[in-house]
Amino acid sequence: MTSEPMPDLPDVPDQMTIDSTAQLEALGSPMRMRILNAARKPRSVRDIAETLDVPATRLYYHVNLLHAHGFIEIVHTRKSGARLEKLYRVRGKSLVVGDKLAKSVEDPAMTARALTAVVLEPAVLEAETAVINRLTGEPEQPLGLGRSLAVLSPDEAKAISEKIEALIRDHLADHNDSDHPDAQTYAFTFTFLPTAPI
Repeated sequence: MTSEPMPDLPDVPDQMTIDSTAQLEALGSPMRMRILNAARKPRSVRDIAETLDVPATRLYYHVNLLHAHGFIEIVHTRKSGARLEKLYRVRGKSLVVGDKLAKSVEDPAMTARALTAVVLEPAVLEAETAVINRLTGEPEQPLGLGRSLAVLSPDEAKAISEKIEALIRDHLADHNDSDHPDAQTYAFTFTFLPTAPI
């Protein structure tokens, strides 16, 4: 490995696919989900540790696991003192369940719990932190948190689902590179699914 100027990198693909239960298990940690979020731009383990305000020694295991399961890739190396430092970046902006996983599931209930935990556990932690910050007088930031129910026909539900996908595709997916000094990451987590009949 040699340390060279950062090459021009292709844009991060919109999606990365979860194809196996081993990959799903590798995501079963709020810390690993935070690492994925921090690695949207090329970052070393030390850079990620600074962003997350944790010691770098706590991250190597998690980073190696994410790399081994294809969620992050090494995109560059750079000299850091006498050592070479690897820069990692996510392999996709969002996670989707691949057909291989869906077809190989042996325990649907366990897989469903794991999948929902991957999405919702970080959202719960982020929401709690945002609400605490708002209640304790931290500087005001936009905070959207709520739950709505609607009785919809299948066609109406499909139309709303398509609007949510368009919102993500057209307004959120391409906003990952702000150089504004006050820029910070905002999470958009949603579930849109049928509930038990009311």
